[in-house]
Amino acid sequence: MVDRSSDALNISTRHGLGEAATMVVILAFVMNLMSRGMGETFAVFLLPIESEMGWTRATLTGIYALYMGAHGLAGIVVGWFVDRVGPRAVYTGGLGLYGLAFSLAQFGTAPWHFYLTTGVIAGVAMTAIGMTTATVLITRWYQGPRAGQLSPAISITYAGMGAGVMLWIPVTQVLIDSIGWRQAYGVLGLILFAGAVVVYLLPWQRLSRPTDPGLSTTSKAGAGSHKSGSSDLRSALRTPVFWSLFIILFVTAVAIYLVSPQMVAYLVSVGFDATTASLAFSGHGFLTVFGIAGTGWLAGQYGSRRIVTLSY
Repeated sequence: MVDRSSDALNISTRHGLGEAATMVVILAFVMNLMSRGMGETFAVFLLPIESEMGWTRATLTGIYALYMGAHGLAGIVVGWFVDRVGPRAVYTGGLGLYGLAFSLAQFGTAPWHFYLTTGVIAGVAMTAIGMTTATVLITRWYQGPRAGQLSPAISITYAGMGAGVMLWIPVTQVLIDSIGWRQAYGVLGLILFAGAVVVYLLPWQRLSRPTDPGLSTTSKAGAGSHKSGSSDLRSALRTPVFWSLFIILFVTAVAIYLVSPQMVAYLVSVGFDATTASLAFSGHGFLTVFGIAGTGWLAGQYGSRRIVTLSY
């Protein structure tokens, strides 16, 4: 006799897990939207702070450089924290730190105030709510039968970065024009604090890890998974491919982030008003959404090596 009730239960369970996997991608997209979008608002804050404080451009761009440095270094430990305390704690803590950084920045009166807040604290927070945590969470769900969907899921998540720039740059410019840069930092800080509360209240018992052992290898690995991960990392560090990718990504990041924080200031200096300049800057975020999503799909069709080479 065929156990139809058991089959129906399995189908229902798989359907529920599919919905949860989709929710995880949506959550990661939104968190990336907050992570990159909030960080890139520095380009809009640059001129108002420079005008009020009278600091040199080198002093101000040093804030952004420190922010990116903290972001990079934090990535080394954030993945470790996600494995041990879970994505709920890391996401909530990251949003809280981001909110704290922006809330304190509104009271800044000396360069070191901004180096600490929108530099170090914001950089660590960006990493906590960005791709490091998202990658750990998504790969838990897109294994086994869903392994073929991993690349599109990661691409959609990455597209959140461009969407964040597209959203938060013009919003920040409107806030600065309406209430001033200090109050704008305060409002953004409140939004981030509110986001931390919302994320904390999500159904993490369902989202943190698949309950179906066929979809997750982490439950099978047990306590030995961390040891295996450390071994894999050591092996990767000894390969030329790893260091080649490291150099490529490092050089790419330097080229992009030397320019991006000064794009709004440059456009204003050549005659555009601040609103038009911020909209132009947000436009590159709009194009990034399609670029990331498109290259993810193309990589799945034609291979990553070809698409990466063509992109460069």
